Amino acid sequence: MKTAQEYIEERSFFEAIKTLNETPEVDRDALWNYRMGYALYFYAINRYPKLCVLRLALGYLERADEDTASKAEIERVFYGKPGGMTARCQEAVENKHGWYAEEPASMSVEQLVREAQAEHERVRREVTAFFERTQRREIAISHHPAQEKLPVGASKFYGTPDLPADFDWPYYKGTDFEGVTKNRPLAFLAQINLGEAAQYDRTGLLPKTGVLSFFYETVSMEWGFELKSEGYARVYYFPEAEGLVPTQIPEETKEWSVGEQALTFADAVSLLSSFAYSRRSGKEVDWDTYNELRAEFGCDAALHGDDHMKMLGYADEIQNEMEPECELYSRGIDVDVQEELSEEEEAELVRNAADHWVLLFQMGTVEDDETELMYGDCGLIYFWIRKEDLAARNFDNVRLILQCG
Repeated sequence: MKTAQEYIEERSFFEAIKTLNETPEVDRDALWNYRMGYALYFYAINRYPKLCVLRLALGYLERADEDTASKAEIERVFYGKPGGMTARCQEAVENKHGWYAEEPASMSVEQLVREAQAEHERVRREVTAFFERTQRREIAISHHPAQEKLPVGASKFYGTPDLPADFDWPYYKGTDFEGVTKNRPLAFLAQINLGEAAQYDRTGLLPKTGVLSFFYETVSMEWGFELKSEGYARVYYFPEAEGLVPTQIPEETKEWSVGEQALTFADAVSLLSSFAYSRRSGKEVDWDTYNELRAEFGCDAALHGDDHMKMLGYADEIQNEMEPECELYSRGIDVDVQEELSEEEEAELVRNAADHWVLLFQMGTVEDDETELMYGDCGLIYFWIRKEDLAARNFDNVRLILQCG
């Protein structure tokens, strides 16, 4: 069993509160008071925004401050940085921004534990039921530097693409961050051997054979917001890997490449983000609790990191759901129009978009030695395709959207 300090250091503040509350009265010294105040403060500001909890925290911190003889020990345990906690808590209690609920007026630690556990169970039931209704399957992709030259047609990120001998390399005329407009070659990002990947496709949407190749113009790095922007990202489908040949990438794109990255695939459960849950259910849930429940439901945290690569399933959106944007683009309507829609019109748009658009491929940062290829500021790029286009093996109308924090 972990100690209260271990829970604090891993930011499991509620577990720390429960553990500290079980400490016998005779053992509750200044360090205990500081730990309890510290855990209550961070639990309140991160997960339980109520003034009564902040007032509890302030009381424990003030009692710890009164024992000046224990200051050195508290500093040692908290790496010399305990100072200012009481002042920070006092400022939060003043609630100048109205961030914290004023009811109830008071609460004991025992009441907090009971109420929080009951609330957690309620949220668990609601979110788990939501997962059961909405879960999908995805193909999780992991990558590592290739130890030897990959066979022609093998799945990979970056390196040398395998293309038809008569392949006409795509170009896009775009404006870079310095305002220079130029016709530039698209960078090669990835090729997916569908014979390798499709065996993990529980949806049956992907072709069973062939190769998908993904390209993006990374100097202009279009976000996908502009209706008129076309051709900045391309996806090519080659039904047979035979006949493909290793093809050198254009010199201008070599800055956006690393050594070949070999890929492995896995079938995984795919769940909506906490943002999407709140929008669809109309209920708020904090990010940490939601992700804990995702993990309990079988969503492997190791496969869902900041740079999660995958095909199909739900997008790991950073800003907002993208299917409605894709639907508007496909209708030739500027995305700003979405803000003018009524609630009924927007709900209809979201329903149609979710039914018709498929996340073909999601890609994030790839690092190799000293090179880091990042989209925006720790962002992700998402290749979207209409379900009917995917069924028809028509990859001409794929839409790429870039999101970052």
